[in-house]
Amino acid sequence: MNEDRERDFIERNAKTNPDVARRRLLQWMLKAGWTLPAASILSASAITACGQGGLDADSGFLASRNTDGGAFGEGGDEIKVAAIGPYSGIGSFVGAILQRSLDASVAHINATGGVGGRKVRVIPKDISAADVQQVINAYQDIAGAGDYAGLVFGVPGGITELQDRIATDQLLVAAAFADLKTEGNLYPQNQALRPVFQFLLPTDWSLDLMADYCANDRGYSRVALMYDDTTGGGEIVDRSRSSLSKVGMSLSSVVTYTLNNSNFGPQLSKIGNPNSFWIWGLATDVANAVKQIDDAGRAYATINEAKAGTNPQLMGSPAALGEKKWAELAGESAKAGTLTAWHIGGLIYLPQFAIRGWLQEYLDTFPSGGEETPANALAMIMKAVEKTGNIQDREGMIRAVETMGPVTFAAMPYEFTADNHLAVHPDDMIMVTLERGGKPARAGYDVGREWEDVFPTGYVGPTHLVRPTREANTRRHPEVMKQIIEEGWGTNCPRECETH
Repeated sequence: MNEDRERDFIERNAKTNPDVARRRLLQWMLKAGWTLPAASILSASAITACGQGGLDADSGFLASRNTDGGAFGEGGDEIKVAAIGPYSGIGSFVGAILQRSLDASVAHINATGGVGGRKVRVIPKDISAADVQQVINAYQDIAGAGDYAGLVFGVPGGITELQDRIATDQLLVAAAFADLKTEGNLYPQNQALRPVFQFLLPTDWSLDLMADYCANDRGYSRVALMYDDTTGGGEIVDRSRSSLSKVGMSLSSVVTYTLNNSNFGPQLSKIGNPNSFWIWGLATDVANAVKQIDDAGRAYATINEAKAGTNPQLMGSPAALGEKKWAELAGESAKAGTLTAWHIGGLIYLPQFAIRGWLQEYLDTFPSGGEETPANALAMIMKAVEKTGNIQDREGMIRAVETMGPVTFAAMPYEFTADNHLAVHPDDMIMVTLERGGKPARAGYDVGREWEDVFPTGYVGPTHLVRPTREANTRRHPEVMKQIIEEGWGTNCPRECETH
């Protein structure tokens, strides 16, 4: 199938069969050189389904889908920022999160005086998420224009392909959804990419935390992995093995599955008797697998059965197990204690998650999760403008980011230095656990106050498991953790907890 026909196929299936479209998109991205961690961002069904588009036309500046459309702060003396993203067509589930985040952030900035009295205008550049050349062309247009303060880079691939041009242009780039750290391409490892600053949580850190939890918190010795081999999963095998080796473990078995698998019996018969079963895939496939695990009598219940290998504890990708769609699809087969990894700044119910209020005030909507990332990327650029006062001084803008100190905007504070171009820190990592309806699965622990104060009645989905990373999180955010503990946010239970 040639590239034009491939794109037509993906676009046709975006509405009628979004899982087919998304999976073909991932294959195409990988063929074009986009890595698995990057591709996994575009597979995040937590954001929204393929082909759905974004908010209504009255909701914000990106909804028009006009590549140079209007924006908050339009006209007059303004600060312009570009935002590359897939706002329409396939991949628009990523564009939707950019839209919500930047709409609310620009509205908040301009309503509170702008930057030095100047209004902010973010101009969307709509590209195909499956076409790296479109990303390259969009970047070249933005960098060549000379009147943008910076770029919010809202797609996972294209930065390394642009590295020579980025090194020459020195345009400030805030990578909202690109994982250069896991690729080994984040500055200072890649000297050409000094103008780029990453906000996305590295995939390797998620795997490291899951491995550490299995070995040192639960005392497991056997981990099985099942992954979708359609999306280049060999990388996730290698990275899982690397993370497990750090805690003296290895994969006890590895099995694969393919698109929309309706029968996981052969895979389940080959995993053996692991203590933990890691599934790396999309929400729909994970839900199908979990239902069949339950039907086979192997659904997770307590650590005792997990240690016996009869009912392994389920863990996996944040793109599936870190949101609620898979649990809704799996129904009662989705069990409390199912885990993944995330970061503390992404907890939408925390009092520090300021963008939740902006979304409600300016867009009358509730966060889906992840809105803090593009918002903080925009704030970084605005802080550099504030410090330098001159967007033409691109070297000065980069130096301003490296010396600006902690910044608090959409959620938790972040900071860059001359030697660190990553907004998150290993001590920001948290475990996320499935809970159901605000009631603990069994005696021995209590759910957090978010179930009463934030989540809607009957909610089933992920929430913060406090204990495994409490010490590290306290080192990093002592006041926030004090508030979480004293006010009762998140699931907090002792190590003796049989569920998690």
